[in-house]
Amino acid sequence: MTISGVLKAAIVATIGFAGVARAEETVVWWDFLSGGDGVRMKKLIDDFNAAHSGQVKIDATTLEWGTPFYAKVQTSAAVGEAPDVMTYHASRIPLAVKQGVLQEITADDWASPRRPGTR
Repeated sequence: MTISGVLKAAIVATIGFAGVARAEETVVWWDFLSGGDGVRMKKLIDDFNAAHSGQVKIDATTLEWGTPFYAKVQTSAAVGEAPDVMTYHASRIPLAVKQGVLQEITADDWASPRRPGTR
């Protein structure tokens, strides 16, 4: 998934918050993007946060790619503290679903008023 695709997915996840009077919602975001990708993603997130101030805020954290990132994801999932949105290599998704780190999103989940992973 491209950077813009990941950001679009995060925005879609926040649409349910629009139009409802409540405190600012925080979306916890983890990525492992560095270099030019990281710079562009930070700018996209900063722009999103500025445009949705008082409604939705993406709380972004960039972690070291590889074993440190995936170990943190596994640990956080095991204790129920995983982020709302994160980058993940597509090649690692089947194993993560098998291990219970990620949960497959089914058609029934999309039809439900409460989306998977929402609080």
